[in-house]
Amino acid sequence: MRHNETTLQHFCDTHLPGIVSKDGPLRVLFHTYNTVHGVPPGQDSHGEMNLTTQVVEGDLRYSSGVDLGFMMADVALSLGEPRGALHFVEKAIDQGYSDGAEAFDRTQSQLDTNEHSDVAFIYAGVSALEQGIEFARSLKESGVSVFLVACNCGEDSKMAAVDEHGFDGLIMNSACGGEYLMADVYHALIDARRTAFQSA
Repeated sequence: MRHNETTLQHFCDTHLPGIVSKDGPLRVLFHTYNTVHGVPPGQDSHGEMNLTTQVVEGDLRYSSGVDLGFMMADVALSLGEPRGALHFVEKAIDQGYSDGAEAFDRTQSQLDTNEHSDVAFIYAGVSALEQGIEFARSLKESGVSVFLVACNCGEDSKMAAVDEHGFDGLIMNSACGGEYLMADVYHALIDARRTAFQSA
């Protein structure tokens, strides 16, 4: 991946048209440990565009691998991502959590009954880089198109993560925290989906 392939403009020009032209329902996840500026957390149905967006905000800076594993599993299940949840439960079991088997069984039973997001935008900032990438990887393995969103601190390692895990892209700018960049991506997607529906 080259540096000029990480701008929001590059994403809008090269990736966004293919995303918003999807026939049928389009389900998009925005996940950040910070906020998406001006966009409340939760699910929003844009019925006229056959689009559902889910904004999840939360602190991923956990010191315990067990706590992190089950927190991420809960997030994944709440989003209808049971394969991602299963991955994190397995990680927690590896750490010796006593109730892991029960959580594993509960997650496994949902594998074939939940729909998942089509596209996910995961903010991978310095404060939770490893956790963000791990969550993004689990979504990618369950068939979701994943884009990392990030500041350009340590940009080489973030670009390397995209190449290593086969993520669909990386959107970066110089502002740490990601609140405004995530909001820009959110609004660009909605605007492009609306335009695609109006021209269909």
